[in-house]
Amino acid sequence: MTTDSNSAQTRKVLYIEDDPGLTMFVPFMISRYMEGIEVLTADNGIAGLELAARSRPDLIFLDNVLPGMDSLEVLRSLKNDPDLSGVPVVMFSGDISPRFKQRCRELGADDFLLKPCGYQELIDKINKFIGQADQPM
Repeated sequence: MTTDSNSAQTRKVLYIEDDPGLTMFVPFMISRYMEGIEVLTADNGIAGLELAARSRPDLIFLDNVLPGMDSLEVLRSLKNDPDLSGVPVVMFSGDISPRFKQRCRELGADDFLLKPCGYQELIDKINKFIGQADQPM
């Protein structure tokens, strides 16, 4: 899904999530409240890694529970790839227990977002990692 592909400052956010409702809702919320953000989605870890390699996103939101490849393995792969290791990864999960956070941090996660979240929390994370995007009037 693309939010504003004509912007000179378009930034890419990759959202790796297997829940079809969330893969529609999160890009919708971003496009509703921000301009200059292209949202790409993948519904599993392998597709997410492939899309990340092709698209070179500016930020990745990574769901904790994915089919096929475990999200921690996806995180490890992203952070071990020299072309993607500098891309911030925000773990998007219903579990942000201290143990989970510690394991994710060890693997290179940059931040966490608890599901469910409000649009402002989502926007704040995007702004934290890729700067202030334009807000629609």
